[in-house]
Amino acid sequence: MKRWVLDTSVGVKWLSATGEADFEQALQLRHDFRDGVVELLVPEFFFIEMGNALRYNSKFTVHDVTSALQSLWAMEFHRVDLSSALLAKATQLAYQCQITLYDATFVALAEAYAAPLITADYALCQKTRDLPHVTALKHLSVK
Repeated sequence: MKRWVLDTSVGVKWLSATGEADFEQALQLRHDFRDGVVELLVPEFFFIEMGNALRYNSKFTVHDVTSALQSLWAMEFHRVDLSSALLAKATQLAYQCQITLYDATFVALAEAYAAPLITADYALCQKTRDLPHVTALKHLSVK
């Protein structure tokens, strides 16, 4: 089974309106997960980051954000607890790539599990272009 580390940027697309860039690729990944074709890994703070992204989107009410988080939680992603080793690697990557520690944690998780990080954050893709475990959502093939 293919494993991916799911970036928050892709999760946000799942909850966005159709017509957004790479929406079809995001939906394909969600369908593949639902159908047991892929496994999705997330750090525990994925849900906090998702909630924060939705909270600052004017289209979402408190009820919408609560419902979205409950739905995401119910999806039963492979949730990975943070460790001192993962945080140390993330800190090193944050400085090396000039990215946030949040983003670097996803990248470090991808490296630790040898599972590509799938992201719609193309600035992150650019800053990590020399690393082997970061994949742009737009490069995901749609069936």
